[in-house]
Amino acid sequence: MKTISLKICLLLLLSLTFCSKDSSKEQVQNAKITIISNSYFDELKNHKLLSSKMNIGFESEHMSFSYYESMITNFPKINWISTNSIVENLAAIKDNEEIESLKTAIEITDEVFTKIIPEIKQGVTEKYISTKISYLFKMNGAEGDSYESIIAGGPRSALPHARPTDRKFEKGDFIVMDFGALYNGYHADMTRTLVVGKPTNKHTEIYDIVLEAQEQTIKFIKPGVTWDQVHQVTVDEISKGLIKLNLLKDSYENVIKNELYKDFFMHRTGHWLGLDVHDVGEYENILFEPGMVITVEPGIYINALDSKVEKKW
Repeated sequence: MKTISLKICLLLLLSLTFCSKDSSKEQVQNAKITIISNSYFDELKNHKLLSSKMNIGFESEHMSFSYYESMITNFPKINWISTNSIVENLAAIKDNEEIESLKTAIEITDEVFTKIIPEIKQGVTEKYISTKISYLFKMNGAEGDSYESIIAGGPRSALPHARPTDRKFEKGDFIVMDFGALYNGYHADMTRTLVVGKPTNKHTEIYDIVLEAQEQTIKFIKPGVTWDQVHQVTVDEISKGLIKLNLLKDSYENVIKNELYKDFFMHRTGHWLGLDVHDVGEYENILFEPGMVITVEPGIYINALDSKVEKKW
């Protein structure tokens, strides 16, 4: 159970879809539930939830100026205090119950991956695999998908966030699968790459570089390091691999200095994971602590239309 000691009360105004009090009780525990029929401010006044001279914090980065004006107009005697990242910092460190939920979500995702592998073959569409994954998630204990699965084959596998289409898998396709199960409100996020048929040397070379980058990054992660340091480990490994494959024809120093690797690896190494697939949390000047949950997702993306890339790729 997380606790926090503050000299102020933090006001969280949540927007929820309509539901009855009975259905709310199934989802919200250890809290008094009030179903509102008017605006938030009217209900706060009617139920006398706020008293004069209270110190109340609000999340200024997530509030519009017009909403702020309404707030101070309706409650002029409240001492409103701008806060930053209180919720994000709380959410960043998971307790044991949260970690167990994440583990279960990941275990379900891993089980579904094992079951979907035999379905990956010539003639099958990306949409079929995406749909089958959604079905298997629920059949294996998940609430559903953590997010819409990314299933991309052949040239489309070079698109980092490709949505599934009716394209059919072909022999020799690299298939990128980015998917995850939702369990107890917590999100899994797994990325796997397969080949339709027997992999070629080119498939193996690229795969091994990305795998090595992931393994070296995971080894580096520990309390006290930052996101930037983690990302740099990944960038170093990917850059060395791109030079080795002759996809980048420059010195390692120039590749890093001029960020030439971004032609093939254009996103961050990972992100926070929890109640959202890209969970709340800061990325700058944050030192990792025990209980933080992150993803490690390096990749190499080779665009077949890039004139600088040799035809063999």
